[in-house]
Amino acid sequence: MPYVASPSYCEDARARSANLAQCLAPARRFLDETSNASEAEKIEMLVSSAAVAGWDEDEVRQALQPESETPGAVLTRNIQETATIGLVPTSANTP
Repeated sequence: MPYVASPSYCEDARARSANLAQCLAPARRFLDETSNASEAEKIEMLVSSAAVAGWDEDEVRQALQPESETPGAVLTRNIQETATIGLVPTSANTP
C-alpha cells in the first residue's frame, strides 16, 4: 500500500484540495512506477491509503477523477506525455 501524507490543517476548501493533490502525487507516481495493478486497483489503493491518513474518502475519489482536473492540469499532463525525441524544430532545418 502506498504512503499518503496526512492532511495539513486547512480552513479553505481550495487549500485543502491543493494539499490533497500534493499528498496524492508521490503515492500515485510510486504506484505507476512499481505496480502492475489496473487503474481501478490503483485508485482503490490510493483511496485506502488516504483514508488511513485521515482524508475523507469522497474527497479523495473526487480528486482522482479525471473530470475534476482543471483544463490547465490536463494541458500540462498532455504536454509532458508528448514524445519529443527525434523531433527537430523547423528552425534547425534552415542553413
